[in-house]
This record gives sequence, C-alpha cells and structure tokens, in this order.
Amino acid sequence: MDRLILVSDVAYLGGYPAGLYKWGNLDVEVFADGYIGLPGTTFLAGAAHLLDWDIPAFMHFIGATLGDTIRLCTVNPARLLSQGASPLRSSGGLKVGAPADIVLFRYDKDDKKLKILKTLIHGEEIL
Repeated sequence: MDRLILVSDVAYLGGYPAGLYKWGNLDVEVFADGYIGLPGTTFLAGAAHLLDWDIPAFMHFIGATLGDTIRLCTVNPARLLSQGASPLRSSGGLKVGAPADIVLFRYDKDDKKLKILKTLIHGEEIL
C-alpha cells in the first residue's frame, strides 16, 4: 500500500449539519446521512464525506488496519509532495522545533466515523 493515497474530494458543504443551504446560486440539501443533493431530486450535488468517514469505510471494504490506512492519508502524500520542488512546507514526522500538525481522534471498530477530539496546526489548537 506504499503507492496508494487516500484523499477526500468533499464538496464545500461536506460535514455540515442536515438542512437546506445556498451554494452560490444553487439550492442544496445536506441530508442526515451526509449526502449532498439537489432538493426534491435524486441528483448528487457533490462529494459528502470527509476523511473521518473515508478511513473507517476504506478499512471495512479493503480489510486494512487503522495504522496502514492512516499512512495512506499522512505518510504517502507527504512523501509524494516532498518529491521535486514544492512550495508546500515539508512534513513527515514529529521533530523538535518542527511544526506540529496533529489530529487526535477516537475510533472503535463498530464506528462508521472517527470521532475527532482535537486538531493542531503548527502546534495551535483549531476548531
């Protein structure tokens, strides 16, 4: 799995509470299950799931471990981005003096989503 990368192409409203929203000039509905659609139709309006859903789903369908799956959205993309000249800052581990980008979460094998407890970017907690 060293050549796989797990990403989410979630739409702007992905992760929003269920309800009706205006997205540009479009009326969009976020349903209780996270599905994003055009109200009153069966049309999809965009990808709806964040990595907190993607990680457990990938593990379930592929049979991968949590550790292997986390590498697909942390180590593997960092390795890819570090190849060649990149304007992005480098990452890839916790080192003294390096920026700390960390997501603390809880997961149980019966959960459909990770429970995000805390997120740090550059060592600062964000919402």
